[in-house]
Amino acid sequence: MGTQSAEAAPRYRDITQVPQRSIDIVVVSDTFSSDTLGTGEIARHLHRYDRNKLINGNPHSTTVPNFNTLATSVVVGQYGLQNDHDGLVVFATTAPYGIKPEHYRKPNAPARKREVDHAFVITQLANGTTVFLPNIGFNGSLIRDRAVNKFWELDIDPGKTKDRARDVYARAVMDYLNGDAKIIDESVSSDSIPPFPGGRVGYVDGYGNVQATDRQWDWSHELEDEDEVTVTIGDALRVVKNRVTREGPLEEGDLVIQVGSLGGRSNPFLEVARVRNFPQSARREFRVPVLYSENIIFQLTPVEDAVKAERDRGDRPKIVHLSSALQEENGKKEKSGYDDNDHP
Repeated sequence: MGTQSAEAAPRYRDITQVPQRSIDIVVVSDTFSSDTLGTGEIARHLHRYDRNKLINGNPHSTTVPNFNTLATSVVVGQYGLQNDHDGLVVFATTAPYGIKPEHYRKPNAPARKREVDHAFVITQLANGTTVFLPNIGFNGSLIRDRAVNKFWELDIDPGKTKDRARDVYARAVMDYLNGDAKIIDESVSSDSIPPFPGGRVGYVDGYGNVQATDRQWDWSHELEDEDEVTVTIGDALRVVKNRVTREGPLEEGDLVIQVGSLGGRSNPFLEVARVRNFPQSARREFRVPVLYSENIIFQLTPVEDAVKAERDRGDRPKIVHLSSALQEENGKKEKSGYDDNDHP
């Protein structure tokens, strides 16, 4: 089993002091659906291993695109930092295979440890929220500086299962919450968790609003007095109205950049939205895939005269690609009846 460090490992609470049905578990899963067999099985296994009946009701599931650790980080941070309450536990399962941090490749580790592509870790935030997640990619980036007890690796045996979230992680979560201190292994250096990056698409909500990883305070002084700015998302650029530092009426169909609803009230993330989603959402306007990756660029720049002129020649801002090759490629997609499901 795990070896305790001389440094005090976290303990959820004395199990004798935790009332039954007092723990609220939120599962953040990269199955990208709110009602799938995968998330349902995870919830059932959490109940199966809850020997002291601590879970209150059914664990709630929020999903992100497959393998997107950046969107996972945004959702984990939103629940853990902005929606905290007594008894809240956030359990993320996003764990892309094939990424093997050298931090965990220890030559003298047992064979079963070498088989794990990443560690499954626990931390507790300053507000009391307990967070479990695979230490891979950006999963822990948004909360890494808000952990009061560092991150601790849980001593688990991945076995031969293809569904670690259901068969391994769920049991480890409930073993810990039910008071099994032996499952705590060694502390994990925060250096193994990359800082939360700026300049990317962090999350796309159900309305098709595109959330950036840049925050309100990141807004450039160069753009403060601009009524319009250009937003580049991936390979597409649009002219949008500035509603971060400017005010004014908006009409149906306007594209705007504004202060978003995620990231907290004091310094929220920026988002691009379309007023009433007409004729299509911001996500569709910028051709952000439904299963968007964690590597899509989000960039703000002043409106150039050439882009203004192009916009003025049409009824609405036209797409401006970063190269003629990309423009040609997207033209082919339009002719082929480009469709990415019925999402906004």
